This record gives sequence, structure tokens and C-alpha cells, in this order.
Amino acid sequence: MNKDTLTASVLDKIRKKDSSIYNVRKYESSLCMQYLIDSKYDVLDVKKLSKLTFGFYHPFVLKRAAQPFKRYEGHQKFYLNDYEDSLVNVNIFNVLRSRKSTRKYTPYNISLKELYYILRYSYGINRKESINEGVAWKFRPVPSGGGLFACEIYIVTINSQLPKGLYHYSPDDNSIEVVKYGDFLDVIQKHSGADPYINSKDVSCVIFTTAFIDRLYIKYGERGYRFMLLEVGFLGQTMSLIAEALDLGCCMLGGYHDSDIEEFLGIDGQLESIQNTIVIGKRSYE
Repeated sequence: MNKDTLTASVLDKIRKKDSSIYNVRKYESSLCMQYLIDSKYDVLDVKKLSKLTFGFYHPFVLKRAAQPFKRYEGHQKFYLNDYEDSLVNVNIFNVLRSRKSTRKYTPYNISLKELYYILRYSYGINRKESINEGVAWKFRPVPSGGGLFACEIYIVTINSQLPKGLYHYSPDDNSIEVVKYGDFLDVIQKHSGADPYINSKDVSCVIFTTAFIDRLYIKYGERGYRFMLLEVGFLGQTMSLIAEALDLGCCMLGGYHDSDIEEFLGIDGQLESIQNTIVIGKRSYE
């Protein structure tokens, strides 16, 4: 055994005995580390991806991808167009400086106009452009890989001018669709990850962001998962800044129960899956 092999052997033994939280040994069976490594690109990977991307530009695929809108056909809608061009005059730098996660709320009935601001200016249609083959592409305020917009937004009203229920935001016609009416506070308390850190009966609403991985996968393959997480992050940050501009508090939650929330939303948990949870309401200063 040469010196280098001996040194490597000794270091390996030390590494296996190291119980510190920063030891890389904890990643040996880690799915996140495996994905991180397997989704890295080199020149050859980019060339392979180009074949998948080339197929994306088939006219049929292109036209389908330009319409990333989930709809609840026949369901009641609350249209938000009456508030169009109604703007809040704020200094963006003051908003950035004062934004923070809020955990104490006082009951407040959030208005349809406030929901308009949060939804329209985070994920509504910002502009339309004609691209390949004359396909009309609709863009949103947040960046999205290839402009494919993988996310969907659901709202559970707790204290609101809207009836209690589960709603879905439809960017295509700037409306809030009723998924189902009902008092779902029990679902939020059990499965959102808010309680006991946040008293969810005091918040105005809970927003669930889901994502369709297939919208990105058809163009970017495995890399699409990275783009999906980036988009969810951009969307969450934009919503939190809008809430701050409206003098509302918000907090993103990471401890939600994925399968239970997905069952509640009525989604399959695979092609469409829960990716983020945000509570929004009026801050309590007590």
C-alpha cells in the first residue's frame, strides 16, 4: 500500500467516525444530494438536452405549452378585472427593507381587491408576445424556465370578504374560481404546518402553490426540477413583497403534510404537487 492509499484509508476511517453535523457522511443515502449531482450539466449533457428541446418546438407541442392554464370548467368565478390598473403607490426599497415573516395575526377580512393585488401582480398575465409559428405567449411578473410557468395557486379563505372555501386563481381570465365552499380551518390547523407557531384561525387566508413538473420536463428534462423550484421561490418572494406593500403580514411554511394537502386540493401529488404554503393576514402588534 503506497503512502497516498494509506492516507486516503486513514482519512476515510476518520470521516466515518466523525459525528459532527457538518460531516458529509450524512449525505451517503441522501436523495437531495443524489439529485444535485445527477442533474449537473457538462458540454455533452447540454448537447443531449438540445435534442429534447428541438422536439419541444414542434407546432403541436408549442401551442399546447403556450397555454399552461388549469381550469375548473363550470365552477363559479369571481372576476378581478374591475380592479385593473388600480395601483398601490409604495417605495419598493422601503418594502424590501421592512419585509419579514409574521407569526402573530389579528382577525381581518381580506378584501377581493387585496387578493387581486397579491394574485394579479405575482402570477397574472403581464404581457403577450407572438413567438415561433405565430404562437401567442403570455408572460407573468416572475421568471420561469422557458416561459413555461409551472405553478398553480390555490387560496383557502379563513377571514375574508369572500365566502369560506377553497379557490383557484386563473391567470388566463384574471379570476378566482371556486373549487369548493366550506370552512376548512380544521384542514389548515392539522396539515398546513402553521399551528402551533401561528394561530391559523386569525389569518386571512392560506395560499398553496403547486407545480406541474411536466410543463418544464417536456423541454428541459431532469433539469426542469431545478427550474421549478426557482420559479416557486420567485413567486413566493413576490407575494410576500406585495403583502408587505399592502401592510399585510405573511409567512412561508415548510412543515406542511404533502400528501394530506394534495388530497385536500384534489391533485395527484406527482405531475402536480404541493411546493409552497404561505399564510397572509393583518399583523398583530400585541
